[in-house]
Amino acid sequence: MSKRNETAILAAVMLVTAVILSFSGQEPTWKGSINTEGGIKVIRNPKTPLYDGKILTLVKDLTVGGPAVSGDSVIASARTMAVDDAENIYVLDEKDFAVKVFDKSGAFLRRFGQRGKGPGDLDQPSRISIDRSQNVLMIVNGASGLSFFSLDGKFMKSFTAGEAKRAQYARADSTGRIIMSSVRVQDTDHRWNILNKFESESGTPVEVKNTVLGSPYDFLMPLVYWDIDEKDNIYYGYPKAYEIEIIDPQNKIVKRILKDYDPVEPSAEVKAQIAETMKSMTPSLAAKVFVSKYHSAFINFLIDEQGRLFVSSWIKDGKDFVYDVFDPDGRYVARFPLPFRSVVFKKGKLYCIEEDADGYQAVTRYSVNWLK
Repeated sequence: MSKRNETAILAAVMLVTAVILSFSGQEPTWKGSINTEGGIKVIRNPKTPLYDGKILTLVKDLTVGGPAVSGDSVIASARTMAVDDAENIYVLDEKDFAVKVFDKSGAFLRRFGQRGKGPGDLDQPSRISIDRSQNVLMIVNGASGLSFFSLDGKFMKSFTAGEAKRAQYARADSTGRIIMSSVRVQDTDHRWNILNKFESESGTPVEVKNTVLGSPYDFLMPLVYWDIDEKDNIYYGYPKAYEIEIIDPQNKIVKRILKDYDPVEPSAEVKAQIAETMKSMTPSLAAKVFVSKYHSAFINFLIDEQGRLFVSSWIKDGKDFVYDVFDPDGRYVARFPLPFRSVVFKKGKLYCIEEDADGYQAVTRYSVNWLK
């Protein structure tokens, strides 16, 4: 081989190597689109995320409850909790009809609430949250409407205006306005999810969203889910489609986040559970119920303090559900498995309610380290 050819080959190899190295150091390209349609920013995301692989690590640093504890530290049956600015943990134990409070080290502090229908009692409690002012604990309390407590457990008031006695979920924003959703039923074929905002306790509510719901006889019917972020924006989704709307404090839709996805069929385990449930139904009811071919587009979602959106899919990784992660701009950036029960982000920590194989529940806290 001539020296000239050797030099040419060496130069080509060096060029190819340089190109490979330059591309390996580049950030991947997001393949979605952002447009303005009718004054609304619309973010359309592809099926695959921006990053392939792990984007965060979780290190467990606290466990509260579980099989080794006794007395008031036992968490009998909980599906929702809240965390205040001092990192105290408030667990709504539905079986004990009580709120159990633990400090940031996991030590039991106090409990409050008792079963009943009087002022300060808990009647079918289902949801708990702390208002943005960090002074008031609010409980969605069945037929008693919304019940408000100070953080040290003193009962303050009840709220029963509008459809509060049928509330499914409620939050209070940074100004104290109550945002509440309920289902309005005309008959089994005509049902609506109503999202109202109360400017004051005595005022007429403002209807923010009104969504026509599907058949209640469908075992896999989509369920409306919503939450509020640090800026009092409402994130609202009806997972008949993979779309989440962002509604500003003036009740105007300002953004829509959409994603392409492959529908997920119910697993054999889910089908077996449905079949077992149908055995206990009357023949007339069993004749009406049905099972859609696919699950809804997503289950629910949460928003962290930096504005990242975590959307729970129906795909499982072991016992955990896989979440789609969107950055504050609404771009689909990653997928990550998280425990399913009540996930809360607070001050760089992730809080979950987890359950072991024997049915013992515990609140677990993880330190979160973002890699990208």
